[in-house]
Amino acid sequence: YPEMKKYLMDRGFSGESLENFHLGYADSWVDLYNYLKEKWYEDKLIEDSKIFIDLSRKRDKFINRIVFPIQNARGDFVAFTWRVIGQWEPKYLNSPASNIYDKSAILYGLYSARHTITNKDFVIVTEWNPDTIALQQYGFMNTVAVSGTALTEKHLTILKRLTRKIYLCFDNDKAWEKATKLSLETMKNNDFEVKIISLAWGKD
Repeated sequence: YPEMKKYLMDRGFSGESLENFHLGYADSWVDLYNYLKEKWYEDKLIEDSKIFIDLSRKRDKFINRIVFPIQNARGDFVAFTWRVIGQWEPKYLNSPASNIYDKSAILYGLYSARHTITNKDFVIVTEWNPDTIALQQYGFMNTVAVSGTALTEKHLTILKRLTRKIYLCFDNDKAWEKATKLSLETMKNNDFEVKIISLAWGKD
């Protein structure tokens, strides 16, 4: 989709970043279902993925949204985040919880960030996937995202294996303040050294 590639590159993402993070776009209700059927997936398994609004009509949740595939720490693709094009709400949608996806235990970008986190001995934690892509693109490879939630005990258990130093870099809004307060309490109880990157004049 050249127009979507241009849209993303106009927003500052490089072609290399789009490829490295496997970003996509959907403009059809039925293409995904047809593709999965061509790969011999049964309807029961497709339904269990929970990414279809109405399986009888072959309607998935991707339509008119940028698609961010989510990898676990091993590099396996386990879920998706969808960002709407335009001003519709909600801006972001995440895959619902499943047998292979628990948002409270997944850090977006960790697969590409893990070695740099260990080498630099600190991690930058952002709020959303595009923030992590942008920071990694500009050389801050030790960056991950929590996909719109506060840092959880499960997130911290994963990070403990890599570093004890965390830099929080959330949006400068009310949701940011709430997420920061929740995260600070959790990190304090887990003996992390914490710093906050203040974006006093910045958002998104």
